[in-house]
Amino acid sequence: MKRILFSLLVLFLLLGLAACSKDGGKEELTEIDAVKVSEQIVPLKYAVEIPEQSGAVWIDDALALSGDRVCYTGSDSEGAYLFAYDPQSALSQVICSFPDQMLRDLTVSPEGQIYVLALPLDESHAGAVIEIDAEGRQAGSYMLDALDMGEDSSVREIRYAEGVIYLLSNEQLTAAKPGEPFRKIFSLDVEPGAKMTVTGDGQLILGQLKDGKYRLYRLDSKKQTLEAAAAFNLSFSRIAAGQSWDLYLDDGSCLYGYRFADRTLEKLFSWTGLSITGGAVVETENSKLICTGKISFDKPTPLLTLAPKEADTAEGSTILLATTSEYGLDYRIQEAIRQWNLENPQYPIEVVNYSVYSDGTDNRAAQMKLTADILSGKIPDIYDFSMVSIDTIPSSGPFARRGLLEDLYPYIDKDPELSREDFFSGVLRSLEISGGLYQLVPEYSLTTSFAYSGAVGEASSWTYANLNDVVSQSPYAETLFDNHYGRAFWLGNVIAASGEKLVNWETGECYFDSDYFKNIIETAKTVPEEGLSHAYSTLNTDVQNSTSLLYYCNIGDIWMASIAPSAFGENYCFVGFPEIGNVIYPSLSFGISSFSANKEECWAFLRQFVTREYNTQFFLSPRRDGMQEQIDRAWREVVEDGNDRIHPYGLEAMNEIAAIIENASLAARHDPQIWQIVWPEASAYFAGQRSLEDTVDLIQSRASIYMAEQS
Repeated sequence: MKRILFSLLVLFLLLGLAACSKDGGKEELTEIDAVKVSEQIVPLKYAVEIPEQSGAVWIDDALALSGDRVCYTGSDSEGAYLFAYDPQSALSQVICSFPDQMLRDLTVSPEGQIYVLALPLDESHAGAVIEIDAEGRQAGSYMLDALDMGEDSSVREIRYAEGVIYLLSNEQLTAAKPGEPFRKIFSLDVEPGAKMTVTGDGQLILGQLKDGKYRLYRLDSKKQTLEAAAAFNLSFSRIAAGQSWDLYLDDGSCLYGYRFADRTLEKLFSWTGLSITGGAVVETENSKLICTGKISFDKPTPLLTLAPKEADTAEGSTILLATTSEYGLDYRIQEAIRQWNLENPQYPIEVVNYSVYSDGTDNRAAQMKLTADILSGKIPDIYDFSMVSIDTIPSSGPFARRGLLEDLYPYIDKDPELSREDFFSGVLRSLEISGGLYQLVPEYSLTTSFAYSGAVGEASSWTYANLNDVVSQSPYAETLFDNHYGRAFWLGNVIAASGEKLVNWETGECYFDSDYFKNIIETAKTVPEEGLSHAYSTLNTDVQNSTSLLYYCNIGDIWMASIAPSAFGENYCFVGFPEIGNVIYPSLSFGISSFSANKEECWAFLRQFVTREYNTQFFLSPRRDGMQEQIDRAWREVVEDGNDRIHPYGLEAMNEIAAIIENASLAARHDPQIWQIVWPEASAYFAGQRSLEDTVDLIQSRASIYMAEQS
């Protein structure tokens, strides 16, 4: 019996070893939980040093250390340049210029030779590696065409190691010997988006996402193979060799230090915490980082120095802003965070993006992690409810009903510059939940539809039943809605806009077995699975060639109001959705946690977006004066361009949209769980697998259970 048990044990161990062996018998790497590290809130360990001189050229993300100076590239309207930067004096000088070429990347040999990856502006060839000595004299030019790289010759990065030039394109890592002739030594297949760097001891490291895992690889130049050296559950967009750390890893939001020996990954800082955009880094003496990050998106910035500092001991705390959007925060919000952090170092805003937990197919994992953090006491200070698309963000409704959000009316009422009268009453009214305002919406769009007024009759008749009768009797209309948008998009937005006609959280009831919802499902069936996705600039032609009664549109810019009269002249009308009308769609939306210890600071940050001075940076203003300014500016530009005759009803349409917004009563509120109930069941109906009655009964049953669980 013992012999049998021993044999089974040996067999088990052998099977276990076999299961753990990959890539030439080496043990599969244990994945480092970089996602967990990314969530850590760390004190600022670096201070940004900004040179006195302003930026004159746009600096590229190409840096290389050459002795006691840093080489980098940049460009302006006159051409591209190779620079040398002295960290001691914080001064740069041009080594050489390239008026007819674009510089993609550079690398430096230990002997000080600079190799620049240059591409022709006329695309006459694949590019060249130009060798330049320390004084700026060209020592050689090696054409990439000579390497026979096949179709994949779009080289992105260049590195030098032990007398070899390494070129990284979208599909290949190519090793070549500089000189005449320029000779390829070998090439290896890589994944798109791969990045590489060379450590101080000449070791080439490549990072890439492969088979769903992000790994770092060491190049074995003798075997001409890539050997996996580390694995992470988070992808990195930049990697750079260091001295204090083996590598600096950048995930687009934060910079990390990594050490191979003990597999230590440490979050160093977030870019927003430093009040700058992300950029490439290179480490100089005293552990300083030279960085290509920018102070602003819209103006050139000189090289920045990130200097280590002692942790800030002043009173204050970090404000956490939570988002689940796979697209990240709007660039204007990011810019505002950087400016806030610069002016309020005691209360820096740290963005926690939960989308890192999603696998790209189901965003619920991000929202579940956010919920788990809230339940465990790790509660954000600010929530991002921006409806960038359906099924990617949590809804403000459940948060407000559970007492997780601050009512913002008291903050507006006591604000010395703001009052409720500043805002469209329709915007405030539509956003209210039980009389409170739980989200600040600096930018929104108006979800509506337009039609030929002579066909749809009076507003009192805009029901699904009446409008479908119009379609059935019309000599030209074959469908109720046009085919600009796909079925899932259309259905998701109609459900989000339907409010209490489908879901009443006050009473705990839902109405997915109603005639109203049946009409929605029936209409969705006529909408194509994939929309045309035509631009609004072609909509006038599309209307003329269409066989639809209503034309869905999401007016995110006030001038878009003119598309209706452009199509139908003075005989246009904005119908909205049948039976519910026009709907406010909160494209940018933020709420303050009722548990935050920094409520006043959160309000101080958010309120700026709805002040008179700031709010015109957004497309549709929630303020009456802001909207009027946008209308005046749009019409003035039309008149100055001489297009007022082409758009005789443009000003009228814009003013009509402003009036619709003033009288709005509904805001779109997407509930991800409701959508996950509706869409699979509705899809079965669209595929002919289930009757309409069975479909709505199933949805009603599942939605009722969900609502009961939430009450």
